Amino acid sequence: MPTDSHDAVCQVLDTIRAVEVVDKPGDEDARDLAHTMRDWLKSRGVAVRCWTNQLGSNSRARSVEPQFKSDLVIVIGGDGTFLSVARQLPQPSPAILGFNLGKVGFLTELCPGAWREALAQVLEVGVAVHQRMALGWMIRRGGSPVAAGKAVNELVISRGNVAKLAVLDIAVQDERLGALRCDGLMASTPSGSTGYAVSAGGPLIHPDVDAYCLTPICPFLDTFYPLVLPCTRRTEVTLLPCRSEVWLTIDGQEGWPLQTGDTVQIEGLPRALRFATLQGSNYLQRLKVKGFLHRNADPGLSWQEYGCEAAAPIPPTAEPPQDPHE
Repeated sequence: MPTDSHDAVCQVLDTIRAVEVVDKPGDEDARDLAHTMRDWLKSRGVAVRCWTNQLGSNSRARSVEPQFKSDLVIVIGGDGTFLSVARQLPQPSPAILGFNLGKVGFLTELCPGAWREALAQVLEVGVAVHQRMALGWMIRRGGSPVAAGKAVNELVISRGNVAKLAVLDIAVQDERLGALRCDGLMASTPSGSTGYAVSAGGPLIHPDVDAYCLTPICPFLDTFYPLVLPCTRRTEVTLLPCRSEVWLTIDGQEGWPLQTGDTVQIEGLPRALRFATLQGSNYLQRLKVKGFLHRNADPGLSWQEYGCEAAAPIPPTAEPPQDPHE
């Protein structure tokens, strides 16, 4: 197929009969574009329903209509709208495709200015559907669950607005790693590795890898390097006594206050989401276009054109000295 040949979890959705179109709340341009897309798709025999997203997965703006089973969900907005909608979709989710009205647009990669051409290609040849992992989370207080949900990009356990360190006790699959004094700790999916995680010093993780990364945020006098874990490994983070308010934040959109003794349980949800792209889209190309990889490294340039000096030739050496202990 014309997608990345190394994408082992990519399929082609070539028949699209029902579509949901979601617009960004409070954005009249997004609302107008959603209605125009709806009319355009209906004129081509596609069943369509529109709804306006509400930020935060608690809002559940997506009403359930059992008789309407969508093949594709089109999101009009920025990456934040895309994340919010993705959290509301059931598992397994319909494929989700984003048109970018935001600034970065890593998840919402398509341009609204060429939406007719893009949707014509979608209806003609389909889309490439990439299965992506999410993170499941649960807050336990006194041994009982008080809140739970899923994250698409990252979970962040961090201090509040007072600049006091949080103290977190970390265990992975019942193996205690120790206490960490820090501004916070982040668990990020491969999809989220290009967001807050990379700014905090975490690695870029190819989205075909079912793994998540624990990245400390400004650890104080502690050594804790970013740690990549298989999605099958459960992480538990317990809040120890400290002089700071501490919150759990989901995808930068939804927050839960934590109390001393609370434990946040984190585990990977493999292939929980289905992201759609136009066929021919390539993850590594997108990293270069968005500036995550060094774009000046043109393989067609010689070392002279890069301004590098030639290495001095290595002179021939004499016989190596004998070891006196032999």
